[in-house]
Amino acid sequence: MLKKYALKMGIGMKKIHLSTNEKEYKEGHIIEGGIKFFGGLIPQKIRRYDIDLIACNQKNDKEEIVRSHSVFCSIPVQPNEQKETVFTLEIPSANEMNAQDNDYYIQANFKLDHKLEQSVRVAVKISPLATM
Repeated sequence: MLKKYALKMGIGMKKIHLSTNEKEYKEGHIIEGGIKFFGGLIPQKIRRYDIDLIACNQKNDKEEIVRSHSVFCSIPVQPNEQKETVFTLEIPSANEMNAQDNDYYIQANFKLDHKLEQSVRVAVKISPLATM
């Protein structure tokens, strides 16, 4: 009971590491990456995760989800256990996105047992097709 209460407060939750195979990508290409789950205090299940490509406009501080991919699952993670999964996310072509003044992030949102949620974000650079 005490462990479940601690989890609701964010203490002892599983740790999640998000990584991409490259740090720089071209418009229209595919982002490939991995997610590592490290077990927390008690066994938990990951019920769903969403991988989003987010554009953050530097001028007006607005964020926009450019691409999204959702996975419904039931991945059990025991205490001190480590699991991995991979993901791919298509970068839109130059015609579909306005790359000027934007920073890009891959964000993973996880829905866990007990209605807990966790988010992880990593920056990626997206260059126009003509450069790089």
